[in-house]
Amino acid sequence: MTKVDYINRIYAASDEKVLKKDIVFTMNKLFELMAEDLKNGEKITISNFGTFEVSETKPMNIYSPYDGKLLENVVQKRIHFKASNNLKEK
Repeated sequence: MTKVDYINRIYAASDEKVLKKDIVFTMNKLFELMAEDLKNGEKITISNFGTFEVSETKPMNIYSPYDGKLLENVVQKRIHFKASNNLKEK
């Protein structure tokens, strides 16, 4: 499923036939705000769905593919998703 598929499903399911551009704006704003919060290291919890959280990897040595030099103690940030029990049951 893509974002467009979800927009079309929301549009088809709406009783009041809201404008499709309003659905697109709302979804884009939601994802923009979520990305901003994750960038700031905040935890996002959506009831009956799950939790998004930023975690850091342990420091490691890696080789740069661009210049072949060793980069020491590189820490990377990853986004971790944990599904809620309600979502797991479904």
